[in-house]
Amino acid sequence: MKPITLLFAVTVVSLLAAPYSAAVAGSIKKCKDAQGRWHYGSSAAKACAHSEVIEFKAGKAGKTIHAPAPTKEELNKLKATKRAAKQKKEQLAEQAAQDKLLAASYSHEDDIIYERNRKLKDLQAGLDSGEATLASLKAVRDRTQKRAKEEKASGKGVSKVTEKTFASANRQVKRHERAVQEKTRELEEMKRYYKHALERYRAMKQRRTTNGQ
Repeated sequence: MKPITLLFAVTVVSLLAAPYSAAVAGSIKKCKDAQGRWHYGSSAAKACAHSEVIEFKAGKAGKTIHAPAPTKEELNKLKATKRAAKQKKEQLAEQAAQDKLLAASYSHEDDIIYERNRKLKDLQAGLDSGEATLASLKAVRDRTQKRAKEEKASGKGVSKVTEKTFASANRQVKRHERAVQEKTRELEEMKRYYKHALERYRAMKQRRTTNGQ
């Protein structure tokens, strides 16, 4: 046999024996891709990244099935589930803290109602006073504005005193309008706060009754 022919034969035998040696020494895996094609080899094909992989180990009977890696969508769902669980846990902890505070602050829901009515009465009185002052200031501004129109119609022009009085009254009206708006907002927030406090207190009492506390 010629040297070149002999070398070729040895090379072919080596190449054929290599996969067999790897299979004997390690393991063979197979998997089916999304298009239904089967892949075989010593490692799972990239095409099977999200498919089940079946592994046959050398020298051992049976097979090992590896679950597919989660998809991006599945990972996002898992993250969302974990976030929701964390938020729920935080909500429960906050509720427990609120229950403890309510129980320490009020012995009965009548205490909440009494405190609410007292504070709302004070806020309403302040709002009524602010609205009365605002109405008075608007009257001054309107009278001054009317006088300015009359002075202008007379042909003499608006006097400096009238201009100054109107500007001052207008500034005060705007300032008191903001104050009344703030008082109104504060009153509504106070109503919402005590409404929520009563609901939480009653729910807490119901939970404690149910749990036999």
